[in-house]
Amino acid sequence: MHASFDWLWNYPAITAPVIFLLGAAGAPSLLNRTGGLGRRTRYIGAIVFAAALLIAVPLFLSQRYENRAYGEFPGNPAPALSDLNRAADLNPFDPQPLLAKGVIESRLGRDAAAESALRQAIGRQPDGFAGHFFLARVLARTDLTAARAEAREALRLNPLDPQARALARSLSRARAQR
Repeated sequence: MHASFDWLWNYPAITAPVIFLLGAAGAPSLLNRTGGLGRRTRYIGAIVFAAALLIAVPLFLSQRYENRAYGEFPGNPAPALSDLNRAADLNPFDPQPLLAKGVIESRLGRDAAAESALRQAIGRQPDGFAGHFFLARVLARTDLTAARAEAREALRLNPLDPQARALARSLSRARAQR
């Protein structure tokens, strides 16, 4: 569901007409009172629609909070972090709000909060490159060994990324200098 939501949401010009056409296809049977849908079928349809709505609305709101946070951050980080917390709560499967929160916390110099948010994001998407990469950058200031391990994992997940390669090289040089 989550992957299709992302796709459907990003391409409304494609999905809006399809949803309209599906509704139009079902409309003639709703108007036919003699041989149309029974009362039970309509209740089942209403329940399915309500369930779909209960799933879609939190995902929609989560994305709205996340987008609003991106606009708020440079000038006002506290509301941005609050919006990202709400977005993460509304969509417990999406790591993006937590990744953004971790990056913002890191830029504000709050490494413990950044590490916590990034670890939560990794918990939601263990095979995601970004969580390991940003966590390695945060840990580089406090725990070089853990930072190298996270950088290796980021490089394993995305071996062609030039930023991950540069980070791994700089962490290796830091070990050689110590």
